[in-house]
Amino acid sequence: MRKILFNSYAHFEKQEGYYSSYSDVEAWLSDIEKKNVKLIQYYERKKD
Repeated sequence: MRKILFNSYAHFEKQEGYYSSYSDVEAWLSDIEKKNVKLIQYYERKKD
């Protein structure tokens, strides 16, 4: 899951002035949030 979460920050990392405060937030996510990340990434991969 860690790799998935890092990829989900790609949009923000491209923004000027964005600095990540934490390298791993997986422990703070609820089960539904983790499922949402997977769903978003599924559709992002599909459009490529």
